[in-house]
Amino acid sequence: AELSGGVVKFKLRGMGTKKAYDALWERHRLAAASTPSGESEGVRFSPHIYNSMEQMDRAVAAVRELAG
Repeated sequence: AELSGGVVKFKLRGMGTKKAYDALWERHRLAAASTPSGESEGVRFSPHIYNSMEQMDRAVAAVRELAG
């Protein structure tokens, strides 16, 4: 259990998935995955045991910035 991690997938209101995905990389150099359309559309972060809390905080701050 201590080596487990969750996956986070989201869509931002008023911003397309590709635009959000591109902005996360271009503005913040955050790598994510994208499902550009369909029922499971969204941007996905897959944090792992080697990601620090600082990196996770940075990702949350970047998504908040995009969300306005």
